[in-house]
Amino acid sequence: MSPRTEQQFSEIREQRKATIMQAGLELFAQYSIETTSISMIAKRAGISKGLIYNYFDNKEALIVAIVTQGFEEFIRMIPETNGQPLTKEQLIHYLNTTFDVLTTDFQYWKLYFSIVMQPAVMKLIEDQLMAIMMPVVMLMADYYEIQGVANPMAHARMLGAILDGISLNYMIDPENFPLNEIKDILIQKFL
Repeated sequence: MSPRTEQQFSEIREQRKATIMQAGLELFAQYSIETTSISMIAKRAGISKGLIYNYFDNKEALIVAIVTQGFEEFIRMIPETNGQPLTKEQLIHYLNTTFDVLTTDFQYWKLYFSIVMQPAVMKLIEDQLMAIMMPVVMLMADYYEIQGVANPMAHARMLGAILDGISLNYMIDPENFPLNEIKDILIQKFL
C-alpha cells in the first residue's frame, strides 16, 4: 500500500469534518445544544471524542460551523452582480433557487432550522449571522432603492423575514403548505 498523498489526507479531513458536522446537526436538532454533548456527537459520528477536537475547539465552534455553512449556502445562491444592483430577474432567480433548495434537501433544512431557532444558538451566532446576511440585505435594499420605494432597508428586511417565515412554515407542514403558490404571490406582490 502506497503512502497517502496530501490530497488524500485533505479529502479524509474534509470527510471527517462533514461527518462530525452531520452528527452534530442531527443531535442538536433532536435534543438541543444544551443537552447534546461532544461524547454523543463522537458516538454518532463513529469517531473518538478527542478526534473532534482536532476539527473544532469546542461544541460552540461546531455549532457556529454548522449554522454558518447553511447561511453560506443561501449566500451562494445569490446571482453574481459584479458590483451592480440586483435586477428583478436576478432577485426572482434567487427566490426560485431558494425554494428549490428547500424542497430538494428538505431533511437537511428541517434539521438546520430546528437548530437555528434555538435561543441559545441565536445568541451564539448573532454576530456571525449579521456579518453573513448584511451583504444580502444591502443588495436587496439597493434593489428597492432603484425601484423608488420609500425606506428600501425596511423593504429588504421585510422580504428576508417573509422568506424566513415561509421556510419555517414549509418545514412544519410540507405536505399541505402551498409553497409554489406562495412563491408566485411573493414575486407578484414584492417584486
